[in-house]
Amino acid sequence: MKNRDPSITEEGNAAKRQRQAKMQAHVRRQALITKKRVDLDVEDPDDERRNLRLEGHALTSYQSSVEHVHQQPRATRALRAASRNDPWECGVLHFMCGGSLCGSQFQGKHWTHLAGFDTEEKFAPSFERNNKGGKLVKFDVLKRSAADFRKVLDYHKRRRNFVSKPGARRRLLLVIATLECGPASNANSAKTAKQRRLKKIKAKFFYRDAIAKYKEFLQEAEKDHNVFAVHEFLATKWVVAMMKKELPDATFITCHGQIHEDRKRVYAFQRAEGVPNFFLDELRKRVDAYGQKSAAEALEDIGVAVPPFTRVATGCWTKKEWRNENKGRDPRRRRLQTICKNGYVMQYYKSARAKKTFRQRRLAPEALLHLRSAGCDYEYSFAPSDVQDTKDQIVGMGVSLVIGAAMRAAFERYFEPDLALLEGVAFGKS
Repeated sequence: MKNRDPSITEEGNAAKRQRQAKMQAHVRRQALITKKRVDLDVEDPDDERRNLRLEGHALTSYQSSVEHVHQQPRATRALRAASRNDPWECGVLHFMCGGSLCGSQFQGKHWTHLAGFDTEEKFAPSFERNNKGGKLVKFDVLKRSAADFRKVLDYHKRRRNFVSKPGARRRLLLVIATLECGPASNANSAKTAKQRRLKKIKAKFFYRDAIAKYKEFLQEAEKDHNVFAVHEFLATKWVVAMMKKELPDATFITCHGQIHEDRKRVYAFQRAEGVPNFFLDELRKRVDAYGQKSAAEALEDIGVAVPPFTRVATGCWTKKEWRNENKGRDPRRRRLQTICKNGYVMQYYKSARAKKTFRQRRLAPEALLHLRSAGCDYEYSFAPSDVQDTKDQIVGMGVSLVIGAAMRAAFERYFEPDLALLEGVAFGKS
């Protein structure tokens, strides 16, 4: 009797092998790029040793169909040849940039700094010193229109010879948006319940309006560029919920600590599927490479004495009277609280049992910058004209340099991956 089941015939087996071959590239892509939330949420046991906790939120099913989400095309020999003849170049824009600690890590032949946008021009010397070729523009995001943004963008594209050319397929644009944390930060806590309610209402209006403006600017830029975006903001629950609602095409990564700081922040990667997983990998690499050095050891490396029994308190949420009676954190055993504008205060005690300090000293912004530079790829330096208040604001408002370094490396892997490893896996705009 003839076998009616084609799956066990030679023809059926051949058809099965063909189907498996067609799915192979897709399976590899899914394994490397689109991880499920259950995989991202499982903490690596080594992360405790790294003093780093990471949490990822993968794209949901409806998000992959959102307009402008770039997916990687197949890496073929033709694409390799085209990449050599027409190498990719990415312009960088940074909103609410301050001195742009994050942007300072985007260096190399593929990166072109166009402009940074901030309401205060005093950050210009340090911004332009560390973001090579970029110019700081006085630009209030909430008060400007898409037409205003277009004028500024076109001017700086011409200035940097970044104007799109016919057939130039790989001219890209990266937008970094570091949302001001002040409106929702505990560092600006109100004292009474009424003040806290009013503060939260004002903060919600601020973030709502800022996100709406960013969306307008991205849509304007997408008229003549492939646009990718990264947002950094506080991990406050209502802020995260608002961002998830307003940015349905984004993947969210929560980072609970950044080497020497307990700095809980959320990073939303928009318009690029797969970059967040590369970001996690690059961040872990840099934290591992930095090693087990404590904050005290890092300070001693630059000549700051940290005698026994020293504690470190934040200068933002404490007053001298409180610090006289309460101890900060042990810099040899714990990560410190996140760096804010008022920095850190060193508390000196005569013994482990002493309850009152015999001296307090505020750390210089150069020392704070050194702590925030741990794990970076490129050093950041203040401009000679910067006064102390400007330095304090640049460090306190800035993103840790290791975060910027991991972002840059993640996008470089996305735009130009190791083709020997990722043969058949996607990259760039489809």
